[in-house]
Amino acid sequence: MFETLSSTESELRHKGVSLSPSLQNRIDQLYRRWKQLQIQLLQRQHALQEAYSSFDSSSVQGLHG
Repeated sequence: MFETLSSTESELRHKGVSLSPSLQNRIDQLYRRWKQLQIQLLQRQHALQEAYSSFDSSSVQGLHG
């Protein structure tokens, strides 16, 4: 849906359609939020990878007994 919005906005601009300041502001906020979510996702992925790489599988074997 986000890519459809982006594509539609680009197409409208290309055709010379100007967006109202309110609508442009809302679209800008969506872009910022989308980028923020992407950054947070990458940070979480990195944290999970670090946690997984530091995980000692031998300690789990000791629990099994």
